[in-house]
Amino acid sequence: MVTPIYPAHTIEAKREAATGIFKAAPPFKSLSSVPSNALAFGALLGIQRFSCRSMELVRAKEDVYNDLFGCLTMPLYYRLFMNTDRRLVLHNRAVGSAVILSILYASIIA
Repeated sequence: MVTPIYPAHTIEAKREAATGIFKAAPPFKSLSSVPSNALAFGALLGIQRFSCRSMELVRAKEDVYNDLFGCLTMPLYYRLFMNTDRRLVLHNRAVGSAVILSILYASIIA
């Protein structure tokens, strides 16, 4: 498992929200949290690479400043789209739907 975070809207997640005390989940406690965590961190890394490469294309230079720009966009993206459980769930559904639709498009239509 990537991170020891319980999936949103589970009993453990609600308990953490009520008490305000974070208690890490044991490894492989809940395999249902793996897709949720993978979508969240995959999206953050995708945003980092997308913004980094976009800056590289705009500047026509490949240097460390592009990577720095990409790393600075990740917290902004997180604060905007993933700061609450509801937004995180909606975000994961949107990203998951986009991934499934792109796979369907690439394998069936194209």
